[in-house]
Amino acid sequence: MALKFALRIKLSHENLSHLMRLINCICGSEVLPQTGYSIDKLCNSKDNVVLYSVCPFCSTDIGKFLDLRKLVTCKSCNKIVDVSNPSNACYFAIIDPSEKIRDLIEPNEEYFDYIMNVRKHDKNHLRDIYDGLLYRQFVKSLPASDRHSYVTATINSDGAPVFESSNFSIWLLLYLMINELPVQTRFKNMCVMGLWFGVSKPEMSVFLEKFIESINRITTDGIECTVKDKPLTIKLFVLTACVDTVACAPMNGTSQFNAHFGCDWCEHEGVYYDGSMRYPYIIPPPPNRTRSSMIANAREALTRPKPVVGVKMASPLLNLQYFDIARGFTPEYMHCVLAGVTQQLTENIVNLLTPNQIDIMDSLLCEIKAPNQVCRLTRPLKDRGNWKAREWEN
Repeated sequence: MALKFALRIKLSHENLSHLMRLINCICGSEVLPQTGYSIDKLCNSKDNVVLYSVCPFCSTDIGKFLDLRKLVTCKSCNKIVDVSNPSNACYFAIIDPSEKIRDLIEPNEEYFDYIMNVRKHDKNHLRDIYDGLLYRQFVKSLPASDRHSYVTATINSDGAPVFESSNFSIWLLLYLMINELPVQTRFKNMCVMGLWFGVSKPEMSVFLEKFIESINRITTDGIECTVKDKPLTIKLFVLTACVDTVACAPMNGTSQFNAHFGCDWCEHEGVYYDGSMRYPYIIPPPPNRTRSSMIANAREALTRPKPVVGVKMASPLLNLQYFDIARGFTPEYMHCVLAGVTQQLTENIVNLLTPNQIDIMDSLLCEIKAPNQVCRLTRPLKDRGNWKAREWEN
């Protein structure tokens, strides 16, 4: 309860220590850790965290912090990097999710056992990810010994500024959502796998390489769990990457959406017109991207200064077991539809209205009694420049 209180009102480390001392005084004995060292030891176990250093000049992975000396010469750019402490803003952390996954599966063992051994696919209904064509193909591709002892995951990458007066950001580089859990549980319990601290966005290829090494190890060795009083070795497979349009290109090694061949699912070249890239409907439709075609394009891109059919490099995700880099990314409609088409159409309509008409529309908009499912009420049209995606959706 004390930790939840501290997180809720954003207590500093020192103030959390004072709160613990207060509780211990009330209880008459030291029932809670009250020194900074003991709190950190309790809450921040480093057994499953590996810190890697990154060259601040060329973004090359230098190695693990534990294996480095105070001053290291980068093998890529030959510059000297001071890695004497992890606060030099040129590091990232990879976190082993095995313990977290075990703590999620075992309390939900009934649901997990139902998905593994009881649930049947209904051809007429798509109720969850388990009914998807690619998911069912994945299960069939597993060895018979693994078809009842696996978990699949959806990965996501995002970042957030955590200091109001600083340019530094902590990037939740990669985190996992376990699919074989009840819907509400899986969305509320993400497994953080990668953290980046710095003034710029992370070099995705560097982090993906270490992330994939960790995932492939768990895929091979498995996670020891107890399900319904039986020991079980559960193997982890990442099948889906659910990221926004901006993060998609760096992760799969392709050109951005506003460049030629910017589509991540087909080989439409696009036409640059009136200041932006357009993708008009063409006959016959362009071919879809496949894993084999992207590998061939990546090989050719190594010998050329420009992307080949939009492929700039060989993404480390090609080495992720059972992951299809062409079909594993999900289309993202927030930027395309909500902040794109919806916003553009709204602006075109509002520009034709008088201020009085806009005031009338705002009064109607603000009088809407929204159901509880609408988590963010839409603000007046005059504030549409600050609307979030959920407001455009509403």
